[in-house]
Amino acid sequence: MKLWVKLNLTVWQLFFPFLTTFSFAQTTNSPRLGYLYPAGGRQGTTVEVLVGGSRLAKPVSVIISGSGLQAEIGEYFPPVRNLSGPQRQKLRKLLNQAFRKLSGLSVTETQVSEKDEEPLPRTPLLARLENPTREDLQRIIYEYFTPKRSLQPVPALADTVALKIKISPAAELGWHQIRLVTGSGISQPLFFEVGQDPEVMELEPNQKAEETTVFQPPVVINGQIEPGDVDIFRFQAQKGQRLVISASARKLVPFLADAVPGWFQALVTVYDSQKKPLASADCFRFDPDPVLQFSVPETGEYLVEIRDSIYRGRKDFVYRLSIKERPLIEGIFPLGAKIGSNISAKILGWNLPVGQLPLDTSAAAFTFHAINSIAGSYLPEPVRYHLDTLPESCENEPNNSLEKAMFLNLPVIVNGVIEARSDTDIFSFLGKPGEEIVLEVIARQLGSPLDSFLQIKDESGRVLATGDDTSWINVGLQTHQADAYLFFRVPEKGKYYVQISDACQHGGPAYIYRLRISPPRPDFSVFVYPSSLTGLTRQPVPVNFQVLRKDGFDAPIHLSVVSPAGFTLQGGIIPAGQNTITCTLTSPDTVFPQPLPLIFKATSLSFLGNQTIEHPVITCDEWEQAFIYKHLVPSVDSWITVRRSWGLSAELCEQEPVKLFPGKKTTVCFRVPGKTAENFIFNIVNSVADILVQESKLESGILSLSLLAGPETEKQIGLTQNLIVEVWRETSTPGTEKKRKFPVGYLPAIPFQITKP
Repeated sequence: MKLWVKLNLTVWQLFFPFLTTFSFAQTTNSPRLGYLYPAGGRQGTTVEVLVGGSRLAKPVSVIISGSGLQAEIGEYFPPVRNLSGPQRQKLRKLLNQAFRKLSGLSVTETQVSEKDEEPLPRTPLLARLENPTREDLQRIIYEYFTPKRSLQPVPALADTVALKIKISPAAELGWHQIRLVTGSGISQPLFFEVGQDPEVMELEPNQKAEETTVFQPPVVINGQIEPGDVDIFRFQAQKGQRLVISASARKLVPFLADAVPGWFQALVTVYDSQKKPLASADCFRFDPDPVLQFSVPETGEYLVEIRDSIYRGRKDFVYRLSIKERPLIEGIFPLGAKIGSNISAKILGWNLPVGQLPLDTSAAAFTFHAINSIAGSYLPEPVRYHLDTLPESCENEPNNSLEKAMFLNLPVIVNGVIEARSDTDIFSFLGKPGEEIVLEVIARQLGSPLDSFLQIKDESGRVLATGDDTSWINVGLQTHQADAYLFFRVPEKGKYYVQISDACQHGGPAYIYRLRISPPRPDFSVFVYPSSLTGLTRQPVPVNFQVLRKDGFDAPIHLSVVSPAGFTLQGGIIPAGQNTITCTLTSPDTVFPQPLPLIFKATSLSFLGNQTIEHPVITCDEWEQAFIYKHLVPSVDSWITVRRSWGLSAELCEQEPVKLFPGKKTTVCFRVPGKTAENFIFNIVNSVADILVQESKLESGILSLSLLAGPETEKQIGLTQNLIVEVWRETSTPGTEKKRKFPVGYLPAIPFQITKP
């Protein structure tokens, strides 16, 4: 079995929510992963992992990010339903036979006759009947013979593939991404953690303490929560131990499309041996995954319970429950530094082996970094910090009034803390008439619980401007962007005051922030999705791009393919003032038997500071949350497969944007070598205005489309975008009047501009 591995890259740079305006999913045949179970393993072990999802038939290979992991594909299991009466009877006989074998007893009287019996479905559990353990039999009994329990197939989770993942002793600790490749395409990635501690799998039933075995920390327990399920485990602990009990749940499956809230909201509770509750958590600050800091009061046995906070559950409610005496970093101060400086950050937290941590400041440009270990101990919750090129300063208390405001020379980044409830930090600076100043808080992005609120005041204390939650689009797991941003134009010469506080009047040692006060630094970031594409030779496939414009950046952005060679992007310009574009990516006339890593870059078409701005494009996948909200979750890398196509290959005759006039027709021409008139149907699938394909003609290798801009386009004068046109072929059934349509592909993106007549 072949395996393609791509080195892990740092892409978790920004964490904000946003709603997308329009997007293309991959073809309906592309595989979609719903969960991995278990979603992790220990270094030096081999883990049997079940991959649940949809359209997983005919798996070909596995793609894993990072190093040190190899995967072998096992059996594919199609969707199944509840057992019939004869099947249940047969299963009882097989279970009886298996128990007698394991006990060394004769099985003569319980041999199962295959004659006239309905065969059992093939499932991951029932496949273990061929060579079962006692734990396998217990799981089968629980799954198929628990009273009032029935299988509830979820189409998105109906398929299952078994994998064997071999984790080398030197495998990278932390989070990896796993994709499944089938004959129809590449799935989106899911998350798999490599750790150092012993791991176990839950064994149902375990709703009662007496049904479970006793574990000795450190341990990682892998489990799944079914509807209404509660999992309880026992563990031994010594008086004075400072345990960190944490659950990874939302980290494993970022968003659920058909659930409210749109993720597995785990609730973890610790009890003493008499079932008296001692501690409980359903989150860690703003992170939905709970973390408990448990100081053991007495030596003895304790219980830990995990469930969904509102008793939901199904196969994709997967968790990893860690019980360990380990470091937990709650914050560092400062949250960053100037590039090239020599600085150590003070650490706040639990079980800390050191009090300070040196920051690596060797970056070439301002960026975000992560600390994944401390004094040799792996941190499941990485600590993030920010580097910049601006001068740095630390706040000096007291500075909570205009009279005691700390004076700043701009530009500067101030490192501070909202130390207590109702605390405010106030800074002053001198402004010139017409001067433009940006105030940006970097806190929640780096794990700080601060929900920042900014105010600018004049010398009399009058509020001139306020800044709260950032409203621009961005990407990540957060559903509340709590970092404030403010663009301020100085009205007249004088002294001005900047006040920062917590919007909810909270505070504490961990409410740390970085406040940038500087002239605008126009810049941008571009995100592309989906991160896996299925292409056909010489056929366009839609690709979505989102841009984050910062500090007033408003120039056009040019998009291009860095690799692989031979691929071209059509419509690859994000116009000035726009944040979204859908382009098409066309493959060369070559079939690639293996997935290829796909890399894009974005370049500003304007010159700022006599330099062209160029950035790599960050790859993402679109996830739906709670039936409506759309989020982009960053991916380590992007991949494409290319298969042979016999469809319609087209090329725009003119590369300039098509001028569309409200109420009038415009003809667009494509070169389609070797094609004659056929029953093609053309449908615009992303019309952002009132635009229709009214007529089409294909002759002598030229395809002509007549585009009609309707009356609604009067309201869109000046709009520049791409039209994405899907191609269908219509056929007639011989001897009947019935007609069938089937998809052929897409035309290259058509850049257009709506113009006054």
